[in-house]
Amino acid sequence: MTMIDLFLLVIRWLHLMTAATWIGGSIFVLLVLRPMVKNRPDAPKLLTNAASLEFRGLINLCILVLVTTGSVLALNKLTSDGTSTAYAITLLIKSVLTVWMFLIIYFERRRSRKRAIIPEPSPRTSGWFNRTTSGYNLIVLLGIVVFGLSDLLKVLFEIGLK
Repeated sequence: MTMIDLFLLVIRWLHLMTAATWIGGSIFVLLVLRPMVKNRPDAPKLLTNAASLEFRGLINLCILVLVTTGSVLALNKLTSDGTSTAYAITLLIKSVLTVWMFLIIYFERRRSRKRAIIPEPSPRTSGWFNRTTSGYNLIVLLGIVVFGLSDLLKVLFEIGLK
C-alpha cells in the first residue's frame, strides 16, 4: 500500500463517517428528539435549544469535511481508468442532491432566524407527503438516497475496472 493509497483510505473513511454522523444524527432528531419534545410539553426548552445549537455546529463541520473529502474522492475517481459515463452521471446526481441538502439547511436556518426576530404563525403542514418533502425531513430523505448512490458508484466503478 502506497502513501497515496493510505491517504485515500483515510479520506474515504472521513467522508463515510461524516456522512453517517450527519444523516444518522438527523434521523435521531427526526425520530426521537422531535417526538419527545412534541409529546412532552414539559421538556426543558433550554435542553432542546442547546442540543439544536450543538447539532448545528456539528452539521457545519460535516458540510466542510464532506465538501473537502468529496472533492478529493471525485477528482481521484474521475481521473481513473475505471470511470464510465454512467459513473460520472451518477456522481453528478449525487453531487446535485448534496448541494440541494446544503441549500435546504441554509434556507431553513435563515427562516428560523427570521422567525426568532419576527414571530409568525408557522403554517401547519398537513399530509404525510407534504411533511416528508419539506425542510429537515427532506434532508433525511435525500441523505438516504445519497447513501444509496454511493453504493451504486462503488459498483459502477468496479464494473468499469473489469
